[in-house]
Amino acid sequence: MLSGKNSRGLIKTRVALEGEASSEVINIAEGNAKGARGHMDCMEIVKDKAIAKAIPIVNVSHPLAKVTHEAAIGSVDKKQLETLMAHGLTPEEAVDVIVKGILICFYLFDLRLSHDAMQGQVNSGPSVPIIMSICPASPPETSRNSLS
Repeated sequence: MLSGKNSRGLIKTRVALEGEASSEVINIAEGNAKGARGHMDCMEIVKDKAIAKAIPIVNVSHPLAKVTHEAAIGSVDKKQLETLMAHGLTPEEAVDVIVKGILICFYLFDLRLSHDAMQGQVNSGPSVPIIMSICPASPPETSRNSLS
């Protein structure tokens, strides 16, 4: 919940599913104050018989607040897959590299943000939560993220 003047928030979710795994990610962001800005970004990659569901909930109760969202669910990008295979990887190895790359890049981004925050270099208002969900091949689970 972005209730402070000029508060900021980001929910960034990365999910990679395979086998018969399934996920349901519910992200909630609320802009309730002047100048509040929030964004939700959800990317889910599915493989095999996996099922992914993303539910963004955006509530804005102040005319000068803004909350945005984007979600992408699908398989691995064909062009990326072909590029890696042209360098000698099998299709399975290429998919693993792409999925691990997405998750590692997000992890490194989160580490960098944490480091900057500890050094006092983050100046983005009263609220900057970063939330990550990773759902490996496992029984169905629900992840609920919110800016609060």
